[in-house]
Formats: sequence, structure tokens, C-alpha cells
Amino acid sequence: MKGKGFLKVTGILMIIFGAIALLVNIIAVVGLAAAAILGIGIGVAVFGLIISLISAAIELITGILGVKYCDDASKAKTCMIWGIVVAVLCVIGHIITAVGGGDFGVFGLLCGLVIPVLYIIGAKKNMNSACAAPVCEEAPDPAEEIPPVSEPVAEENSSVEDTPTEE
Repeated sequence: MKGKGFLKVTGILMIIFGAIALLVNIIAVVGLAAAAILGIGIGVAVFGLIISLISAAIELITGILGVKYCDDASKAKTCMIWGIVVAVLCVIGHIITAVGGGDFGVFGLLCGLVIPVLYIIGAKKNMNSACAAPVCEEAPDPAEEIPPVSEPVAEENSSVEDTPTEE
């Protein structure tokens, strides 16, 4: 399959970065808990952390699916959908950062989208190669299935008189 390498490599990268993001988010939860104890306002930060935790978990799941299904064209659409979800969550995360007072860095956004976009490309290549697989090429030729029509051969000894009639 043409997209197997794309899907496998980006899947592995998503597993690594998703696991790192989960660890960082767990540390952030501890930090926010400490800030809440100290009475520091954490409204937008909590919302951003929840989105970040969900994004990290989905990225990890997406990576696992990519590695697991990199050579299964029937799962290419599933991988593509998960890849699109990761890309959308990346954009949402950058928007939340900007709303929370951080910088909306276009370069950071583009860097964050590279792996999900390559993942989606790999899934698309697998989907396209599904119909180019040998299974599709082995379909029988319809012209070979239909026997040629030959003209009926009349028997020399047959006549209308040979057929029994009821009287």
C-alpha cells in the first residue's frame, strides 16, 4: 500500500507526542490545583487544559490506530477521520491559547499541523490504493463469461410426423 509508510511513521510520532502531551497535562493539572488552592483565577486555563487533555488522548489513540491499521486499506477511512479530528483539535487549541491571552503563532500552528496532515495523506493514499489492489484486478472479464451464441443445428431425421399427437 502506498500510504503504509506515511501512516506508520506519523502514527509512531503521534504516539510519542501524545504520550508526552498527556504527561505535561498531568503536571499542568497539579499546577492548576496548586493555583486554585492559592486563590489564583484559573477559569480559561481549566478549559484550555481540558481541551489539551482530550487532544493529547485523541492524538495518542490516533497514533495507535495508524500503526495498527497502516497495512489495512479497509481501515483507511477510519484513520483519515481520526487524523482530521487531531488537526481540528490542534487549531482549536491555538485559538484557545489566543483567547486566553497567549500568542496565536501561525508558525506554531503550521508546525502542529504537519504530522496530522501527513497522517491524513497516508490514510488517503491507503484508501486510494484499495481499488488498485490485486483483488480489483482479478475480476473476471465479462466477455469471457458469456459463451458465444451458435446457430441451432437441425436434426436430419426429425420431422413433424414423428411427434406424437393426441386424437
